[in-house]
Amino acid sequence: MHGQSRTPETPSPRRRPQSRAPQSPATASVEATARPVPAALLALQRTIGNRAVAQRMTAQRTQSADEQSSETPPVIKQPGYASGDQFAIAAILMNEPDRHVFITYKDDDGFNPAAKIREFYEHSGVQTERIHIIPQHEFKKELKEYHGETYTGSQHKKNPSKFEIGVGDATKRVAETFDDDFRANTRRGWGLDSPEKDEHPRDEDVQKWLQTKGVSDVEGKAVAILWSRFSGKNGEVHVEHDTSYFGMGQLIAGLGNLDYVLIVGDSAPKDKDEKTRNAKYDSLAEHYNKQGEANDALRNAGTSEDHWRGFNAKVVNLTEFWAPKTENDEEKSKEMEAIKKWTGGKRMGQFLLFDYLNRHCFAARHLGYRSGNLEAMALLGFTVLYMEEPDSIGGERMASWHAKPNDKTKTAAGGNAPGYERLITQNPPTRSGRRQVDFPTEDRKKSQKHAEWRNDKDTRHADKRIDGKSRPKGFSNETLSQTDDYLVNGRYPA
Repeated sequence: MHGQSRTPETPSPRRRPQSRAPQSPATASVEATARPVPAALLALQRTIGNRAVAQRMTAQRTQSADEQSSETPPVIKQPGYASGDQFAIAAILMNEPDRHVFITYKDDDGFNPAAKIREFYEHSGVQTERIHIIPQHEFKKELKEYHGETYTGSQHKKNPSKFEIGVGDATKRVAETFDDDFRANTRRGWGLDSPEKDEHPRDEDVQKWLQTKGVSDVEGKAVAILWSRFSGKNGEVHVEHDTSYFGMGQLIAGLGNLDYVLIVGDSAPKDKDEKTRNAKYDSLAEHYNKQGEANDALRNAGTSEDHWRGFNAKVVNLTEFWAPKTENDEEKSKEMEAIKKWTGGKRMGQFLLFDYLNRHCFAARHLGYRSGNLEAMALLGFTVLYMEEPDSIGGERMASWHAKPNDKTKTAAGGNAPGYERLITQNPPTRSGRRQVDFPTEDRKKSQKHAEWRNDKDTRHADKRIDGKSRPKGFSNETLSQTDDYLVNGRYPA
C-alpha cells in the first residue's frame, strides 16, 4: 500500500513511497503519508526565520533547467551502504526543504544500514516524510509514484537527472550552493550554535568529560586531531583509505611541539576482540607520553633546554569514545551517562566535542584519509585537510569542494569553499591499501570495490606480499613533511 488511490477526476496529494523492511514478524510497517510541504516551510521559518527561508527559495530558483522543469525537485538516490555520504546529503536536506532522499537496499542485510541512515537524517531535523527506504528493484516504480504524471520511462531514460540525482551529484550540489546560511543551517540542524558564539549550553559537560580523559585544559592550546578509519577492513569501500597504526605513529612523531594530539574515529577493524580494541592506540599514546614525562623531569630539574628538547605533546586516545571499553558494568554505565550529557545520545551530538575544541583552542586542525566524517567537520567550519593517493577513485568528485587557485573563498562551481582541501600522498599507508591500488581501475570499481580479495584468509596475507617480500607500509618523508607543516604551522600543501 502506498496511500490513497489516484483518479483523473480527483488528483491526490503527492504521495511518499512506503519504507519497507524485509518481511519479518518483528518488523513494523511504516505508514505512507502525504508530503507536507507547507508545514515543512513553516517549520523552517520557525527555525531559521523568514529572511533565511527567502534566501533558500531564491537559491532554489537558480537550480538547473532540469530541476525547474520538474514538478518536484529530483530525489537524491543513496545506496544504503553509502553511509559516508550521509553528512553532505543531510546538509542538503536541511537546506532544501522540498528535497527528498530515496535510500535503496538490495537484500535483507541491507535494510538495517539504510534504517540507520534514515535515523541520522531524522535526528538532523529532516521530516520523516522526506526520507524513503526502498528495495533497489522497486526504485523506478517508486520514482514514478513520487513524481506522478510528470514522470515517464522515456523521459527518465532520456534525462534521468530531471527525476533523480546520485550521491556524486549531491556532492556537486553542495559545491554550487554552499554559503554562510548553508553552514548556519547545518550547524543548527546538528545541534550547534552559530560560530560567532563562544559558549554552548553543554560546554561544561564536554570540559568535565575531557578532563576524565586527561585533556585538562585546551584554552589557547594547539591541538592536532588525527582521524583513524577502518571502514575498508569492515567490508565497506576504499580499503586503501584505511589507517595504518605504523603510519599513525609516524604522523605523531612530528607533532612534539603541540600541546595535544588527539586520536579519534575507529579504534580497530570490527573483527578485533572487544577487550583489546584500544590496545594499539593506547600503547602508541603511552610510548609518546613517556617521552614527554622524561622531558618534564629534565625541565623541572633545571637542565638546559638543549638537552631535553624533544617530544612534549600529550597524546590521547579518544577513538570510539561513544562506546566506552571497560569490563566493569558500573564504570561503563557512569561513563555512558557522562557522554550522554553532551551528546544527547545522538550521533550528531558527538560533533559538539569538535566544536568545543574549535572554539577554545588556539588551533584545532583535523587530518585523516578522505571520509564522510571529515566532510562533516568541514561543513561545520573546522580546519580540515584530507589525504588520498594519486588518481583516487572518487577523488574528482570531492575536488569540487576545493577552493579555486585564484580565489580561495570560492569553488569552481560557484559556491563558497567549505574548507575541505586535499593532500596527495605517494601511496596508501597500509599493505592492504597498496595491494588494492594495484588492481586495474575497472576491477576496483566493480569486482574488487569492497576488496573482496580480503575475504579469503588463506590468500589474504600472501596478497599483501610482492616479489616474496612484505609490501612496505607507512608514509613517505615528503608526505610527513607536508603533514607536519599543516598540523604545526597551519600551512596547506601548495
